[in-house]
Order: sequence, then C-alpha cells, then structure tokens
Amino acid sequence: GVPHKLFVIDNSQNRYSIFEAYNLGLTNNQNEICCFVHDDVIFNSSGWGEVIINAFKREEKLGLLGIVGSSIKTSMPSGYFNCPSKYKHYNIIQGYKYSNHTNKNQENLKSVKIGFNRNEIEPVAIIDGVFFALKNNGKLCFDSNLKGFHGYDFNISMECHKYELKVSVINTINLTHLSEGILNANWYLNTHLLHRKYKKLLPIGRTKDNSAEFDKLESKNGYNFIKHGLTNGLRTELITWYFKLLTFERSLKIHQNIFKHLLKSYLKRVD
Repeated sequence: GVPHKLFVIDNSQNRYSIFEAYNLGLTNNQNEICCFVHDDVIFNSSGWGEVIINAFKREEKLGLLGIVGSSIKTSMPSGYFNCPSKYKHYNIIQGYKYSNHTNKNQENLKSVKIGFNRNEIEPVAIIDGVFFALKNNGKLCFDSNLKGFHGYDFNISMECHKYELKVSVINTINLTHLSEGILNANWYLNTHLLHRKYKKLLPIGRTKDNSAEFDKLESKNGYNFIKHGLTNGLRTELITWYFKLLTFERSLKIHQNIFKHLLKSYLKRVD
C-alpha cells in the first residue's frame, strides 16, 4: 500500500548469522522504517505498510512494532512466551506440524488473538521476530558478535529499551506463520548471553501489585532454563543463574531436582 524497497539477503550458504544478515539489511537501507519478516509467512492484511507508517507518525518515541509480544520480562533467562496469558499480546495464525497415521507432517493452523482488549496498539517488553518494523535511526542495530539464528528479537527489543524507545505490538496486521520456533542449544546459549548483557535493564513490568507473582515466575523461568540448559550443553554458563535462583527459590526439592539434572547430563556426556 506504500512505496517500498526489498532488500533480500541471500544466506543459502549460511555465510551470515541472522544478526549479521539483518545488520546488512539495515546498513544498505536509507528508509526511515525497516521491516524484517520471516520467509515462511502469508500476509492476510492488505495495506499494512500504511498502518505501520501511521503508527510511527502517531508515536514519535516508537522504536519497534511487532504483532506478537509480552508486556513483562523476567530477569531470569526465558522467552517472551514464558509468562501468564494475561501478559501476552498475539495476533497471528500459527502453523503447528504434527504426525499422524494418515498424513505425516500435516499442517495445523491455529488463529491466536489475545491481549488486545481495547487498544489497537499495546506496549510490550519483548516482541517475537516473525515480523516487526524498526525505526532506522542510525543507533539501533543487532549484536553481530552473536552466532546462529536465535535471540535477535530479544536483542533488538532490549536495544530499544536501552535508548528509551517504545516497543509495541499492533492487532490490525495479521499474517500466517507456517512453522514453529525451535529451542535448541543455540537458543539457550544466546539467551544466556543476552540476559547477561542486558541484566541492568531487567526485569521489565514488575510492579508492587504483581511482585509476588513475579517472584514465582522468576523462580519458574530460572529453574526451567537451568534444567533445559543442562540438556542443551550449557555448564559453567548456568552457575550465575543458579546463584540468582537462590534469591527467589528456597525449596530444597527444587535444588535437589537441579542437581539430579546436572548428574544426568554429566553421565550422558561420559556415555
């Protein structure tokens, strides 16, 4: 619906991490607003370019606009999705692949629209990277020191917070995303590195009213990250988060479970 240019970064040979590829798109683009989108999506909304431009015109401090995100973020390593539903803001048709006896890898599409009760645009802490528009102000960029294809959306969300720019999601742009994300070893490593990098800016969204709930979520996210981090090859990286977990969780059973997972992962390595 608006004049635009396409910048396609050919990464078929895996020359770049997603951080490097997205920075190439930024540095070669003179437009004030840059959109980043996965290659496995179908746009269901027409005229969405004008919607984005108008959103940035209305809010001068807007730095990042997505369609999926969460309004809180714990200091413990986790994804934007690791929070109660009341803090989530989604407007997407998501594809889930599953196997059955009649049609292997059949695609199951589910429309997910939550968290937009009254407003078209909602402020969030973190967006999901399936689609987002970024203000190209010469300051915002991705951390090219990170490898792989995970954590870039958390990275750019926190860069906006660092420069005191607003991060929001909008419900008048809808698309279908044909694949799910994968939480692999690279996801856990980058999540660890990024939470360490932005520890002074976290948590986001904690208030006096939700402090008790927030502490429980910190504990839950910390425990799950340590547990699954061990499974995905992290070792010394988890020491920091274990000691931080002690400030939220004093249950002996939780700590016994962590040491069980540590022993299991060590025995698996020996095997």
